[in-house]
Formats: sequence, C-alpha cells, structure tokens
Amino acid sequence: MIEVKKSTGLRETRLLDSEELPIKALRKRLTISFVSISLFIYLITIALAILVSSSSLNLSLDSNIKRLIAEIQPAVKIENGHLSLRDWETNARSQNLQIQHVVQLYDKDGKLLEAYGISGVPRLTDGRCEQAGLQFAHDFRSKFIAVQNAGFLQIQVDAKRTDEALIHFLMTMLALIPVVALTAGWAGYIFCGEAVMPISENFRVLRRFVDDAGHELRTPVSIISASVETLEVVLASDDANVRIVEKINRAVARLKYLSSNLLILATMDSPGMQLRYSTLDLTALVLQVCSDFQSAAANKGIKLQVSVRPNLELLGNSDALQQMLSNLLDNAIRCTANGGTISVNGQSNATTTSIEVSDSGIGIPEESIQHVFERFYRVESSRAREQGGTGLGLSIVKSVVEAHGGKVSVSSKLNVGTVFTAQFPHRT
Repeated sequence: MIEVKKSTGLRETRLLDSEELPIKALRKRLTISFVSISLFIYLITIALAILVSSSSLNLSLDSNIKRLIAEIQPAVKIENGHLSLRDWETNARSQNLQIQHVVQLYDKDGKLLEAYGISGVPRLTDGRCEQAGLQFAHDFRSKFIAVQNAGFLQIQVDAKRTDEALIHFLMTMLALIPVVALTAGWAGYIFCGEAVMPISENFRVLRRFVDDAGHELRTPVSIISASVETLEVVLASDDANVRIVEKINRAVARLKYLSSNLLILATMDSPGMQLRYSTLDLTALVLQVCSDFQSAAANKGIKLQVSVRPNLELLGNSDALQQMLSNLLDNAIRCTANGGTISVNGQSNATTTSIEVSDSGIGIPEESIQHVFERFYRVESSRAREQGGTGLGLSIVKSVVEAHGGKVSVSSKLNVGTVFTAQFPHRT
C-alpha cells in the first residue's frame, strides 16, 4: 500500500500542505471567473454607452439641423424656375458671417444647384452620409425638405466632432480595462477567499478523516488477521468454529480492502501526495494480483483465466496499479455467479498498453453505465450492500488510470457479462 510517514508532525504538515493546494486552485479559478465576468459586463456596458451616446448625439444634431432649416427656408427664392440663396449668401458675407455647416439647393430631379458653407456631400440624403475625397473622410448628418414644389433645401452638419468624442470615450474606456481587471481581481480574490473558507474547513475535515481512517484501520486489521491465523490452528478440529473463523477472515479481508481504498483515495485527492512512478514489470504485477484472487474465485466456483503478454513494462506506481486491478477483480467476483468465468488479458501495441477484465456476471443496466465510475455510486444499492460493495472501487480505478495518463472504459450486457478496459499510453 501507499506509505505515509507515521510521525505526527511530519504527517500533519504534509496533510495541511496537500489540503491547501486544491482550495487555492479553487480560489484561483473562482477569481478568474469573477474577473472574466466583470470584464464582460464592463465591455457590454461600454458598448451600450457608445450606442446610447451615439443615438443622443445624433438626435441633438438632427434637432440643430431642423432649427437651421427653419431659419434658412424663408430666405430661399425662386429665380427662373430654380431655387436660389444668392441674396442670403451675399447678406451673410457682408456681415462677415462664416457658415459652419453645409447649405445646398437641389432641383426637383435631385441635381445640385447651389452649395454654401463648408464642403459637404453633393447628394440628397436623410440621416448619415460620408464625406469622400478628403484626406481624412468623416461623416455628416443630413436632412432635406421640399421648397414650393420647385426643389429641395438640404442642410448638412459636420459630425466629425461627435465622432471624435465617441472615439475618445471608447479609447478611454478601453485604456481603463487593466485597471478594471486589477480591481476586479483584487476584489474577487478577497470575496472568493471568504466564500471558500467554509468549503476549505469541510474539505480539511473530510480529508483528515479519510486519511486517518485508512491508517487507523490497518493496525486493528493486522492484529485481527494474525489472531485469526492462530485461531484457525487451534479450532481446526471443530467444523462450527471453522465456519466462524471463515466469516471473520472474510470480514478482515473486506476491512483490508476498505483501508487500501481509503489510502489510495486520499492520495488521489491530494496534489501534495502525488504518486511516484517507476518502470514496472506489468506482467509480473498482473500475475501476482490474479494469484492473490485465485482462492476467492475458487470459493465461488469461478474460473479465473489469465492471459498476459510476457515482458510487459509500464511507467507507473506499483501500489496504485495493484489496487486498480484488485478493485476490478473484486468487482468481477462479486458480480459473477457461482460457476462463472473471469478473464484477465494484458496486451500492448505501438502506442498503448491495456489491461482487460471481463466476466460472465449479471451485467450493468444501460442507464447505470455512465455512472459506474462515480464515487459512492452503486448499481442497485440493495444488491451492492448484500455483496459488500462500498461504491469506491470503480471510482478509484478511474482515478488511478487517469493519474497514469490513461483512460478506462466499460461495456456490459445484462445477464451476459461486463468488460472493463484500462488503456495506458507509452511514456518515458
């Protein structure tokens, strides 16, 4: 099994370190999410502000255009059947008045007749129109009305300043993004720290319980196991006593199995207690574990068949892989009726090494297949309790396989059997 130093001080320090890591990771993820959402809201706010400001400025320009049309329209005259503002323009020039907008007259066919003021867009249009031909093209806000059925008076107001104001506002808001991100990050880190504090405490209590339970179970189980071995010798002559001893043996085996699972579980959940890897003789490991389960299979009249390729090697953790295979075999034996068959196959190709455990057992319902690797999930819980399942075995299988960079899959048919396949990539 996985060894953890028994020294209280050292062990407690390692536990505290391992407990802090996932909480810090959670706090970091929550802070990043908080910052991302804050920036998204900030960008949406900028977009809405630009939209509202642009609409408001356009309405202001339109109002100004209407006022100018109302002022200039009375000065429009008809000369030779065409509209004219020459007298109005002469009068403005005599008073040294500068026309800051565009004043245009068109005939009924939309042909430009006269234009005064700054250079505008030479076409009839309502709304926004772009000025072309300048070094820096910009927009005008434009509106026209019919005058005495002889043509059209059009006023255009330069929208360059409003465009520049909007661009300046946008650039200012974008420049503040780092400030907003830092502020949101600081606030998010503080608030998320407060939010995860109860989680951290519960996580610490649960982690300590799992780890302590796994270790504390080992000592009484070892004592009971040694005592049972002695009892077997002393009580061998009495059949009733032998049956009692067998029951105790089975209970001890289950306790050993549970403590092993708890220790693996504590290791899988603790980044600070990561598995140590080395190059293993996977063939020998598979044969050894299968040998350990031969008697359990024989007691139920189950035929355990082993086919593993010679000299299989894998970079992995021996204790964790033994526990993984033990869990698969234990699950197969519990779910296979007397007289059934269990097969273990170990193979390798150019990219992966695989271990397959198949049985002729009761199978798994289709709706449960996607849940079998979930922690504490048990198919038909009443049956699982009767067979001694804890709901941890297959979740630990998945954790061990994934810790080795692999993946585990399952296929099953009711009353036909189940096949679990663990595939491990070749790593150096």
